[in-house]
Amino acid sequence: MRGARVLELGCGTGATIRLLRERGLCAWAAGIETHGEAADAARGSLDHLVVGDVERCELGLTPGSIDVLLCLDVIEHLVDPWAALARLSRLVRPGGAVIASIPNLRFYKVVLPLVLSGRWTYRDDGIMDRTHLRFFTWETIEHLMRSAGLTIDAVAPDGLDGKRNRQFWNMVTFGRFRDLFIYRYILRARSPAR
Repeated sequence: MRGARVLELGCGTGATIRLLRERGLCAWAAGIETHGEAADAARGSLDHLVVGDVERCELGLTPGSIDVLLCLDVIEHLVDPWAALARLSRLVRPGGAVIASIPNLRFYKVVLPLVLSGRWTYRDDGIMDRTHLRFFTWETIEHLMRSAGLTIDAVAPDGLDGKRNRQFWNMVTFGRFRDLFIYRYILRARSPAR
């Protein structure tokens, strides 16, 4: 969407917003960031910056004033993502979009160690990142979006490398365990048109 008004939850140093601006996809940008140093680095790329916890701070934005809300690998870090997304989705204009990437807990590298040896090992990054407070499967992602009044209209699963590998494992399992090979879901959900 050219010339969009974009709000990024967990904007970090502002790299995503800078890229959107370079490509002419963002005319106005806001960001929310909890880490002060990252927020300071992002400040020059944003028209509006909120430094603090999105679940507690005042955002200073008008409902329906945002075209696109970006939630890229951040929802799983929230204490109550259901309440936060419901609150943030009110900022999105009717017909606007929420773009989210959310790790899939049902990924085989998480499930197999748990099922086969009882291992649930936290790591410094990835699905089992020790800073993740919430874990999602496709079913709970759908519920999260619906509970915020959003309708998912596009999904791009990110998973097992190579189309041939995915096709083989989906064929062997008759597609029943397709989501075991999806590392994260990248999706677009729409705010209802009024």
